[in-house]
Formats: sequence, structure tokens, C-alpha cells
Amino acid sequence: MVNKLHKQIIHKRQEAILDLIEQRKDIPRIERELALLVLDVIDAVTRKSLSLKEGCGCFTAIDYAIDKKLRADFSQDFFELLNEAVILDEAGTRYGPNLELMTKLAQDILKRDAELKKSKIKNFVASRA
Repeated sequence: MVNKLHKQIIHKRQEAILDLIEQRKDIPRIERELALLVLDVIDAVTRKSLSLKEGCGCFTAIDYAIDKKLRADFSQDFFELLNEAVILDEAGTRYGPNLELMTKLAQDILKRDAELKKSKIKNFVASRA
């Protein structure tokens, strides 16, 4: 039951990211959602509730959905994280992804996103004063 729920959460997050990419707006949210998806997938793979191949498939679909024009809007961290994620099925091999680096990049994106939100709130409050 937990395995099925874990897969459903991952699938729904992937769908949300693909929808956001199709809408072509809210880049910070796409980056945040990818970071969360990476952490979810790493956790699921570690718990053996998701195979490496299934995890890799999530990210490959996202990578294919991003066209050249949209690519220019994303951060370097986002692409470094996505590039590691699309080779997830190679984990444990010489050319496989670095899971520690993936975790760090995801956390960096989430930290930057939290700081951006704080700044927006602060600016909003200041504009109301």
C-alpha cells in the first residue's frame, strides 16, 4: 500500500511539472517542484518502492517537454539536477548520477525558493504600509 501511494505521489508531481511547463510560466515553481520530485524519487528508490528505471522515466519526460526557448529561463542548478536525474537508471555505475549531489542541488533550489518567497512577502507588506 505504501509503495503504491509513493508512486502515486511521484506520478502526480510529475504531471504537475509537465502541466506547468506546458503553461510556460512560473519558472521558480517548476524548479521547486522538480527539486521536490527528485527528493521523493530518491527516497522511493532507497525504500525500493520505485525502480531506478521508473524514476529515470519521470525525469526523461520532463527533459523532453522543455524546449530551447524555455530552457533559457531556468537556473544552472535546475539543469545540473535534471541532467543527473535523467541518468538515474545508471546509479551505481561509473557513469551514473551522484545522489549526494542531486540531494544538495535539490536542497539549494528549495532554499533559494524559500528566500524568494520571504522577499516577496516582505515587499508586499512594505507596499501596504
